[in-house]
Amino acid sequence: MRKLAPVLALLASLPAFAQTGVVDRPFDPAKTVVLIVNDAVPESIDIGKHYCAMRHVPEENILHLNVTREEQTTWPDFREKILKPFTAFLEKFPEAIFVIPTYGVPVRIANEKSDKNPEAQPSGLGNSACLDAELALALQPDHEIEAWINNPLFKKERRITREDNWLMVSRLDGPTATIARELVDKAVYAETYGPKGKAWLDTRGLAEDGGSYGSTDCEMRLCLPTWDKFGIAHQDEDTQTLIDVSTCADAMFYWGWYAGTYNGTKPYKFNVGAVGAHLHSFSAGTLRSDKANWVGPLLAHGITCTLGTVYEPFTIGFPAMHTLYDRMLTGYTWGEAGAMAARINSWMCVYVGDPLYAPWSKGMKETQDRNFEIASKAYDRIAASIDANELDAAQKTLDELANLPVKFQGTRDMSFLQREMASRRLAPGTGPIKDLLAALLEGGSGADAKIKQAAIEKALAISPMNFEANIAFGKLLEEAGKHAPAIAALENARKVVPDAIEAAEPLGKALAATGKFKEAIPILKKAVENGAGADALEMLGDCCLKAGDPAQAVTYLSDAVKRNPNDRGAAMALAKACESARDNAGALKALQGAVLVTPESAEDVAPWKLAWKSLSTAAARAKDKPEADRSALALADLGNPLFEIPSKGAAAKIVKLIEDLSTQGKPVALKAPPSDALTGGLLPRLVAGNAGPDPVVIHIGGLAPREFQLPAAPGGQGKISTKEIGLFPGDVDIAIEAPKGKEKRLGTLHFRADLGKRYGFVLDGDLNPALPKKEK
Repeated sequence: MRKLAPVLALLASLPAFAQTGVVDRPFDPAKTVVLIVNDAVPESIDIGKHYCAMRHVPEENILHLNVTREEQTTWPDFREKILKPFTAFLEKFPEAIFVIPTYGVPVRIANEKSDKNPEAQPSGLGNSACLDAELALALQPDHEIEAWINNPLFKKERRITREDNWLMVSRLDGPTATIARELVDKAVYAETYGPKGKAWLDTRGLAEDGGSYGSTDCEMRLCLPTWDKFGIAHQDEDTQTLIDVSTCADAMFYWGWYAGTYNGTKPYKFNVGAVGAHLHSFSAGTLRSDKANWVGPLLAHGITCTLGTVYEPFTIGFPAMHTLYDRMLTGYTWGEAGAMAARINSWMCVYVGDPLYAPWSKGMKETQDRNFEIASKAYDRIAASIDANELDAAQKTLDELANLPVKFQGTRDMSFLQREMASRRLAPGTGPIKDLLAALLEGGSGADAKIKQAAIEKALAISPMNFEANIAFGKLLEEAGKHAPAIAALENARKVVPDAIEAAEPLGKALAATGKFKEAIPILKKAVENGAGADALEMLGDCCLKAGDPAQAVTYLSDAVKRNPNDRGAAMALAKACESARDNAGALKALQGAVLVTPESAEDVAPWKLAWKSLSTAAARAKDKPEADRSALALADLGNPLFEIPSKGAAAKIVKLIEDLSTQGKPVALKAPPSDALTGGLLPRLVAGNAGPDPVVIHIGGLAPREFQLPAAPGGQGKISTKEIGLFPGDVDIAIEAPKGKEKRLGTLHFRADLGKRYGFVLDGDLNPALPKKEK
């Protein structure tokens, strides 16, 4: 940063204490604001429209350009593609004084070769400039651009009008489009609830030196009496040590120098509504980075209004920040304060933030205090009104909250209270909100069904029509098969919230279970439209079928099968619907899918067998001989004693023994048994033999656990005996016990059995399995 001339001297004495809010807000945004967006950047358009919605500016006030996406442009492009259409656009808005370029609009103009006297170009900077600074002088088309021009508004303390021929330009920009978009949100929020926090100043302890950095340091310290004047708490670090910005707790204002880039070392956010900047030659070298320079990172860390310079500005190129803070605290807008604090223009400074931001304007504090009171205490006030059965008073508070321009940060969710108000208009409550919430919490967290039901019934005793309690009670009853009372509870919930999605699935299921298929269909449709699972789709299809609409049933059940191909019940229901719709091919295809869903438990074998029987019938109807033969093989196997399922007790004993053997000693992990194609059957088989010199005991897990002994091979050689075991498709665990002298050898293996496969092994003396040879 270079220095050209001394800046202002220190004030002789502190001014008298003053209150904020001396000037009011006379501007009509619809008449005084125009925006500039870049149609080549979709986010730019979105930001412009969002600003219009937040500030009640007609979208007709947006100038649409199509220019470079880059931050830098050239003077020819600026003149032809930006300035020329902009000045023409301004003619439609004779009262416009605030100009807002948005994210995507270029920020700076590159130096252009000039025939001017080089002495008119300070230090060779030529006519490089901040684009916004040139827009600010659009009403002065013949101004000098080879150097800066003096600002006649510097240190003024009056309203700026169109007659001043000076436009106040501040952009909505930053590292991301989201950050840029939120700048107006932050401004409106701070205006609604009041900016809060303290001021931070980082100076260097330099003395006045008549022209070097000392003068700048002295001017920066003028912020202190300014903040004192308005009663703003502040802290000044007045040594060569730089403040780590992320340690500036509770910051509403920040002004410091002289680091090349943001120096925060930990997660940090400025208070909403914060205004500040860091003095460095290239603090705004780029706006669209959250790490480089200063303006972008400050915006990324939540500051609401900031400024910086796009090229070397000299110290004179930075605004007098004490003047800027003074004008804002007096009540002027960010745009006005920036104009009054700038010594020069047609130069390097860019302002970022909503130019209408004026949280300290006349009368604002009283409104902000009221808004803060409403928002911060709304929940407790509404709850107290409900407890007292003063529902109109509760509604009044809700209406006041809804009428606030933006939602208060930290506001508790009011939806529960809104529903409870509706509930108690239907049936008075007998207890306070806190007891109701405690009962609902207990009912929602308990694992024991009886405890849950008792807690929910307690909640219903406090508020009989409470939405949450009736939903929970209805679901509990529906799951218990008590469909009629479940319907009553869920209908109570729908009286409070007619389109309650939470009630749709359990209510639809309960209606279907009581034979009210036509009533269930629209409710289940709503559940499915809002994300209910395949089981709701299946039930919807079943209801359509039973209501006499097989075509719709096929549609819904097809979707259910697609969502969950492993739902055999859905596939069976789809087949039935296809049969009703006289789609034999569709029925056959659905049943082919159904039998592929193999049993997962002994209880599931009978339904699987039924699927095979249905497939056999469908294959015969479709005259599909290969499928009919396959079905016959499966049904024959399912009737074969080879596949008999042992009792639960016996099965559990075998499974437990396999688990114990697998964890005892050091069992040998055997390879999965080899397999070949099965003939004359469909369900898998296991053929085992023992070619070793000692007998072995084999324990087989899976769906149909077995255990048997294989004797030793005669003399350890010659013909061996084998045993065939029926398996169900799926995972199979095997444990083998084989004595060897006084020792006991253990072997374990795991494999997955598939339809149409014969598995087997012959164990040699070392438990190495091999597939038994087929007898001729």
